[in-house]
Amino acid sequence: MRFAATFSPGFESIAARAVARETGAPAEHVRVSEGLIRFDSSAPVGRVAGAPCLSGVFVLFREFEGSPTFEKMVRASGVPPLPKGVRARSFRVRFSKANRFEGVPRYLLDTAERGIARATGLRPDRLGADVEFWYALRSEGGGFFGLLLGDPRAPKPEKGELRPSLAAMAAEFAGVKSGDVVLDPFAGHGALPLAACRIARGVRPLCVERDRALIPFLERRFSSVAGAKVVCGDARRLPFEDGSVDLVLTDPPWGLFRETDMASLAALYRDALREASRVLKVSGRMAVLTARDFDLEALMPEGWRMSRRADTLVGGKKATVRVFTCEKITNIR
Repeated sequence: MRFAATFSPGFESIAARAVARETGAPAEHVRVSEGLIRFDSSAPVGRVAGAPCLSGVFVLFREFEGSPTFEKMVRASGVPPLPKGVRARSFRVRFSKANRFEGVPRYLLDTAERGIARATGLRPDRLGADVEFWYALRSEGGGFFGLLLGDPRAPKPEKGELRPSLAAMAAEFAGVKSGDVVLDPFAGHGALPLAACRIARGVRPLCVERDRALIPFLERRFSSVAGAKVVCGDARRLPFEDGSVDLVLTDPPWGLFRETDMASLAALYRDALREASRVLKVSGRMAVLTARDFDLEALMPEGWRMSRRADTLVGGKKATVRVFTCEKITNIR
């Protein structure tokens, strides 16, 4: 079956590998553009829809090249039966251009709805539908007609929490492996360590958060994860032994607000990174999500060098995931 899926931009180089790892089946006949991957997969529809690194996942019914119009797409698109595993009674139709919803003439919407209802037996419901059929035009040209997988009424992330798909791509980019001890010293709602647990087996997450109000939430979120630890504490004074962590994966405060004391923020980063270096194994990695123009390299402890980076967006703001490895053993006490 052929799929299209959106993901956080900046991770195009690992998108196919991440999809294959998270669905358990190779991604074939892959086409990747900014924030979009199209691929064939033999994985069950539910497995593809649940891939942590993907956000909007579509079963593709028709792809269009060149400069199609919505009119041409509606007239040319046949609708096959619903894929196995998709259960629904109602649907609605979406028209999207360059990732923005578009209005279309009433007759065109009615034509699209009649064709889909006739082919699937579903009833149109423009307010509370079970599934959505999309006609999408891409900014780079071309487009597709497909079925959006997942419940359009599904709950959103907590306020201020990283989107799950971005957190998963960051974890993939950081190279999380099965059995890793993964530390987030600025855990917040725990999106990054949770993503690590979802994409690799046996991950043991360590969540450190100084805001006591978030601790009960974190404890509930990780209550079923073997070996998980939730600590109310300071990222500059971690309660863990030297060389006990495989991966530090974190999204520290960005300091983008006018009242932020940037000197204090830099001092926080420097002390937290030094402490993270202490608890990491010699073979460990450090992956940090920050504002793109923040000079993180200047604050890293001696011996740590950036091995790769991915420029992305967080809430529309320019961001970067930087991965660091230790080039030499330093005695940090």
